[in-house]
Amino acid sequence: MSEKEIEDIKKKYFKKIDVFLEELKNSLHSKIFHEEFDFMYDSIQDSSDRKNGINPMTENYTSKVNLKREKLKVSKLGNDGQPIDNSSEIFIENLVSDYLIEDANSRNKKLIKGMDISSFLKNSSKQQVLSIEKQKRLETLI
Repeated sequence: MSEKEIEDIKKKYFKKIDVFLEELKNSLHSKIFHEEFDFMYDSIQDSSDRKNGINPMTENYTSKVNLKREKLKVSKLGNDGQPIDNSSEIFIENLVSDYLIEDANSRNKKLIKGMDISSFLKNSSKQQVLSIEKQKRLETLI
């Protein structure tokens, strides 16, 4: 296979990885920072209040959400209940990047001759356990 063919294959799959990572970030963002999407369920009155700078959410809910955001080192919501900057997006970008770096560093990069499928499955289940542990650490922050 020529260098160009190899590069073409890489480009093709890099695009697929980019799409996957973008979908992952969007999914994580909506799960972790669901409060940023509350406006989608606004009534006509709630929508009108937001346009006038009034947060239609209860003070208790807003306090709880802002406490979570503070723990995650993300800006609090504005008076209208909307994000005031893109700090939550940066949090998600860093979360995914940190995971990818940590995952890459934890993998054994040595060539193993004569590797059979059972050792792959064993490594795969270890990775699932690691992923579950990472998810639990994140959930304690939220």
